[in-house]
Amino acid sequence: MFIGCKIALLCEGTIAVLLRDDAPGLRYANMWDLPGGGREPGEAPEQTLRREVAEEIGIAGFGISSVFEKASDLDPMQSSWFFVSHIAPDLVAQMRLGDEGQAFQMMPLTRYLADPQVIGFQKQWVADYLAGIGRQS
Repeated sequence: MFIGCKIALLCEGTIAVLLRDDAPGLRYANMWDLPGGGREPGEAPEQTLRREVAEEIGIAGFGISSVFEKASDLDPMQSSWFFVSHIAPDLVAQMRLGDEGQAFQMMPLTRYLADPQVIGFQKQWVADYLAGIGRQS
């Protein structure tokens, strides 16, 4: 069983990130988050991912270059899926903030990897991918 999915959408040295809402009690409030989210009943990992990306930043039709099964930060006994996609600038131009979060941007990877406002476990997933570390599924 898996809980949810996240994706690193990479383009020319940048990564797509969403600034989470700053609501009391919200997990990772006011932090930079990768697109993706929780599984709905009956969804496979890629279905969850594509639905969440469409809702959050309004794009579809991207390819997937790598997939990793990770322990969930919500429940280490369950899994989360981490996807990676290298996208073209024309797809970036179609991105827009959906109905979740305060802001969206393509953040330079160097800033992403150093920014304390980025969710830590996601930053590590991206760093491991970039370093060629991790088990690909």
